[in-house]
Amino acid sequence: MAYLKLPCKFSCPVNAITYDEYGVSVIDEARCIRCGACIHSCPFGAIGTLGQKPLCWMLLRH
Repeated sequence: MAYLKLPCKFSCPVNAITYDEYGVSVIDEARCIRCGACIHSCPFGAIGTLGQKPLCWMLLRH
């Protein structure tokens, strides 16, 4: 499967954003240093925080 090369993944200085087996972006909370680089580089404005937890809003399912 070809994955999108999203700026948020490549802006992370600690490589906390990875892809799961389905190609979905996942933010690793243990690795994340909460620098905000992914938030500022997301072209969709989809990454934010929920308390101290980084969260990609595009991953929420209804």
